[in-house]
Amino acid sequence: MLNIDCFDLTFALIDADKDGRVSADELKALVATLGGELSDDAARTMHGFIDTNSDGSVSREELANYLFEK
Repeated sequence: MLNIDCFDLTFALIDADKDGRVSADELKALVATLGGELSDDAARTMHGFIDTNSDGSVSREELANYLFEK
């Protein structure tokens, strides 16, 4: 089961601009922080896959579902 408090802290770190949504650029920055590299196209593709309601941004719930429910 997902520990919401722990995930809230993680989401806050990923959501660099603190707007409550994760952008493709923030996903790209996360991967870079973890030592990886993600092209702009790959970041947009990943973002689109996680954005299940296709509203153009990844919510806290969408990210949690992607990371923990798959």
